[in-house]
Amino acid sequence: MLVKFKPELKDTEAEAERQKYIFGTRRSIAAIAVKFEKGKIWVYLDISSTLVGVPLRILDVVDDSLSKTWRVNVLANDTVLLGPELLAQDFEVDSTERSPSQAVAYAEIRRTIFAEAERVDPEAWRVRDP
Repeated sequence: MLVKFKPELKDTEAEAERQKYIFGTRRSIAAIAVKFEKGKIWVYLDISSTLVGVPLRILDVVDDSLSKTWRVNVLANDTVLLGPELLAQDFEVDSTERSPSQAVAYAEIRRTIFAEAERVDPEAWRVRDP
């Protein structure tokens, strides 16, 4: 799944939220996961191996194909995570707090998702490992 930040929004509240999250690019970005939580939808993006949740309302979906690594994971409080099973186990873990085995597993998932995204859009932002 590829997303990109919407251009400037007329809704001032939504625009303020967009400004809070925008990473300085209008290029496509590979989504690592999508979380459905209490009426809100969050798209998780990989920024230097750290997952950052961004509200879907400030993003455009560029490509709606799903990663082969994604599974439906039901979390606490009727929250649903569409993403790699590994993420359901330690979803909110900061990248610096991952164990060595978690870091290796996450790096492999990241490579897979970025390779899938690159096949859709070779110019997508952060689809290649640094």
